[in-house]
Amino acid sequence: MKSSKPTQPKQYGAAQARVVMKLANELTGEFGFLEFRDNVEVPGVFISEPYVDMLPSGARGIEAGRLLAWNPAVDLENGPDPATWPVLPATFSARDLAAFLVYGVGTFIHDFLGPEGVLDESALKNVGGMRDEWARQALREAYELAGRARAVVGPLDDEAERGAVLLGRQLDDAIDQANERERVFEPGISGDEASARRDRAKAAVACLEKEFEGLKATAEQKRERWRRDMVRALLEGSDTRRDVEIVAAQQAGNPAEPVRENEAEPRADKVPPVAMSRQRHQEAEPKAGDVQTRQGQAAEMTPTKRAAIIKSLGRRYPALESALDRPEEWAKACRVPDRRGWYYLERIEAECRTRYGAASPAPAADLSPAGQLRNIGR
Repeated sequence: MKSSKPTQPKQYGAAQARVVMKLANELTGEFGFLEFRDNVEVPGVFISEPYVDMLPSGARGIEAGRLLAWNPAVDLENGPDPATWPVLPATFSARDLAAFLVYGVGTFIHDFLGPEGVLDESALKNVGGMRDEWARQALREAYELAGRARAVVGPLDDEAERGAVLLGRQLDDAIDQANERERVFEPGISGDEASARRDRAKAAVACLEKEFEGLKATAEQKRERWRRDMVRALLEGSDTRRDVEIVAAQQAGNPAEPVRENEAEPRADKVPPVAMSRQRHQEAEPKAGDVQTRQGQAAEMTPTKRAAIIKSLGRRYPALESALDRPEEWAKACRVPDRRGWYYLERIEAECRTRYGAASPAPAADLSPAGQLRNIGR
């Protein structure tokens, strides 16, 4: 006789939390945003104290400070105290891990393992060592849960975010032109004259700056709303979380759960076309002959670290660093399999020539959480 009690999710421990923390820190480069604390009220992974002290958050803070101050408890209606809660507790479930990956430092892991719900299994094999299979399993389950939650909540509406990136480019160019036109930085002028010129240059771009700030604020609101909905779908016992379980049953090929009395049915338009997605993925699988050809071509290319590529090609192609940071799809295709942070130099250079030619376009501003955190040191 089957028990009527709900199945408890598998719990992972400090060893697995440390593996996840190490992965995120490695992917942030030299920053080391995360640290493990076991001498606090709730042990787990936290943002390193120097960053918390250095970057203010809240209404008078800066965006990077808010990104670092965030933890999943911030977005819960009846959650624990965000002031003492870690970004990832020492004892956690796959749902806790999926919530950690939604925003802030956790999003760096998407650069390596793929976006939420789309796990790169070949990359996952390179996480941790031989004895870290539980950590890999936690990430695998977290990705699956994130995909289900995203199917219910919907994808992030990033139209305003992309528009803000383009408008930000225009604003930067307009500021440079206004400064040059007014000769703001001309040597030998008095302080009063320099201030007057700066004021004229600023007035010339005021309308464009106001439009950019409005679009940026809209983008931030949409991301915050999506972030909150995703965290609640993953962690709170709401109708949204029940819909996540129904989508999971449909993905597994099982009939949908019966809808309890007085409960609304989940919207059909929120259920993703899973079969269609799988079919497209299968159609994209390379044939054996293609794989052999690519392997032969790869053998003739030069595996190169990301930093060396930026040093070699970055001056000619300023947009390259941003393309690798995001990363863009073409950049992912240039990666060396099973070697984190390594690319084929010849492929990268060929793509740059095709995409950028002889020009040197300004790198696009990256408004994603990971992109904004990378900009701290710039």
